[in-house]
Amino acid sequence: MNTQQPTIAGEMVTIRPIRIHSMAFVATVRRDGRDLEIGVSRYAPNSRSDVREIAVTVADDWQDKGLGAALMRQLIQTARINGIKQLYSIDFAENTAMRELARDLGMRASRDPDDPHQTIYTLDL
Repeated sequence: MNTQQPTIAGEMVTIRPIRIHSMAFVATVRRDGRDLEIGVSRYAPNSRSDVREIAVTVADDWQDKGLGAALMRQLIQTARINGIKQLYSIDFAENTAMRELARDLGMRASRDPDDPHQTIYTLDL
């Protein structure tokens, strides 16, 4: 897996993989000679070997600039390469940012049958 360096909001962002019992990508920018983490996407195993739970977090200053989508696309591509068949995320129903990101990524949305305040997003690979 290669490190990528897309330009987002006019800055070169480094997206590189990190493996710690699952798969993660961290996005950084250089500030004052140091790498500053500005976002992360990850998947983690669940009870099925071909399904993973996903999450993405983006620093406030970097939201609404496409970084979350870039991180998730890298994660989705890696999941496909690794034979994962489905990704899912459980989020608060009122989380509009996640709703929009999930829609842009082609994920299906359904209400959590155990908690009406949560939405389950799934993506078949």
